[in-house]
Amino acid sequence: MDNDENIWFHEIKGEHGIQGFWGVFNENGLPPFLAPPTSVEEQSEATDGIALYPNPTNTSFTIRGADNITSVKIMNSLGVEVSRKSLVVSGKVEVDVDDLASGIYFVQMRTPTGMITKSIVVSR
Repeated sequence: MDNDENIWFHEIKGEHGIQGFWGVFNENGLPPFLAPPTSVEEQSEATDGIALYPNPTNTSFTIRGADNITSVKIMNSLGVEVSRKSLVVSGKVEVDVDDLASGIYFVQMRTPTGMITKSIVVSR
C-alpha cells in the first residue's frame, strides 16, 4: 500500500510466453495520475533510552537504561537463540558473551511495554 492508500499488485499470465500485468486497487477511487511507488519512507529509530556498550565487545557488554527488563535473549544472525537470562532489573545489566564466537548478535529485551531488539558485535 502506498501513501495514497493504493494497493498495487502484479500478475503473470500466459500460455504463449510470460505476460506481466500491473494493477491497482483503491476503495476511495484513483488519483488522476498514477505511478507505482519508487521508494519507501525511512522510519526514525525509536528513542527507547536503552544503550548497549561497548559495541563491539569481546567479553561482556552493559545494557544501560534497562528499566524493569524481565528477560534478555541473545540470538545469532540466523535468529537462533544462543543465550537467555531471566531477571528483573533497573539501571544497568552486565551480560557475559565470553563463550560466543565472533559475529553479529541481536539482543532482545522484554520490558513491561514490549520487546526491544538491538544489535551487538562480538569481536575477538
